[in-house]
Amino acid sequence: MAEALTKAHYPSWTIESAGSSPTGDIDPYAKAIVEELGLAVSSQAKSVRHLPLETYDLIVTLCSDEDICPLLPASVKDRVLHVPFADPSQKVNELAPNDLFAHYRDVRNQLDAFCKTLDQALSKASTKK
Repeated sequence: MAEALTKAHYPSWTIESAGSSPTGDIDPYAKAIVEELGLAVSSQAKSVRHLPLETYDLIVTLCSDEDICPLLPASVKDRVLHVPFADPSQKVNELAPNDLFAHYRDVRNQLDAFCKTLDQALSKASTKK
């Protein structure tokens, strides 16, 4: 969700999203919730291990305390912004379908509000260099 939302706000940026333990396919609930906004979603989940982290100006981790956050190289730690967000997929077996979609929308809306501030976070990261 974060990749699609960020691309919508900053179309000139190169945005990549990856997980610490991707399973292959994008979460169908997350995909549906993002597509409600008319945004495109990647078809395959990627692993953070396959990304050229050294080339990025800003690396944002969204894992919550319950998630497994990716282990990143020490050489990029000054470019990492960690903002914990709940993983909505943790509620898949707990909520009825309508409640689950509402939960995903809530997380999407929180992510969207955060994504709108990434230009400020990038400015702060640039001044640290």
